[in-house]
Amino acid sequence: MTGRLIPPPELAPTVPAGLTPEQRIMLWVDLMNASEQFLLAGLRHKIGPDGDLKAAYREWVKRWGEEHDRTMFHMLKEFDRRLYGGG
Repeated sequence: MTGRLIPPPELAPTVPAGLTPEQRIMLWVDLMNASEQFLLAGLRHKIGPDGDLKAAYREWVKRWGEEHDRTMFHMLKEFDRRLYGGG
């Protein structure tokens, strides 16, 4: 695994067997909530204890959206180029 940023699938944690669909959804929601807490903690660390967390979050969402839009536009151009020879 030397030099790999993402471990191979066989090392990924598994979903516990026998969960109902509702329990699987709740597990996913818990994961999303934990991810949000990591994001907010990172922003708080960046702006300091007296910084405006809501403003930092809004700025992060804005930058993420702009990056996402650029990525999607690039992918669409690539699909067009590969499928139809467009440019």
